[in-house]
Amino acid sequence: AYLESQAKWLAWNKRLTPALDKYRELIEVQPGNQEALFDYAQVECALGLCYREAKTYRDLLLIDPLHNLAGLALERQEIRSNPSLKMGHTYWEETGRGQHAVSQIARNITDWTLDIPIKCENHLRFSAHRWFERPKEGAGPYWADGHTVGVNGLLNPYFRYDLSWTRKYYENSSIPDRNTGHAKFSFNLRDYASLGLAYERTNEIYNTFGIQQGTQADNFWVSLSSFLTRKWAIAADCRSSL
Repeated sequence: AYLESQAKWLAWNKRLTPALDKYRELIEVQPGNQEALFDYAQVECALGLCYREAKTYRDLLLIDPLHNLAGLALERQEIRSNPSLKMGHTYWEETGRGQHAVSQIARNITDWTLDIPIKCENHLRFSAHRWFERPKEGAGPYWADGHTVGVNGLLNPYFRYDLSWTRKYYENSSIPDRNTGHAKFSFNLRDYASLGLAYERTNEIYNTFGIQQGTQADNFWVSLSSFLTRKWAIAADCRSSL
């Protein structure tokens, strides 16, 4: 009872990795505790450990093959483990103040993304892009095609990563092709705090000049956040752009 109350209290207060340890200890004492097994799988799911989550649901179904919640949860986990194809479209427009404002452009991008899960916890992504950029002054419009290769996921409950690289090809040969991408890392400090480190190169497109010159920015940032209690959180970011 003590282990179960401690595990539930930690999970309720979003201390998921310590809760994982308490549930594991409880299950070692009571291997047939169905509620503990289900809660353990739910904590694994919340941490993104979906491969381990599925194993826990299967262990629970061996004890009770008619456990409805475990069966439904396992079915949803298996759906998430399948490859998926997504299509999206984004429209963005900026009109600065004044007749000759610096930011005067409308941008469209259409994406097709194939997501391939690797043991559910890691994802390999391939995207095809189509850009349409229309400055409101100067030359244009401009069309471009491109692709992205990315991978993201986690190695354990304490380390997450997200890496991607994008290549953009303009139909107008006078416009330079561009490479962008990011590398993001997150460190879980036992769910008492989270440390993030990131680098991202972005295209800075606000007008005809930005497109023709291939203007880009290198962005770096460090973040630190913590759930002080279930109702209170604190976060701080330090960012730099070059």
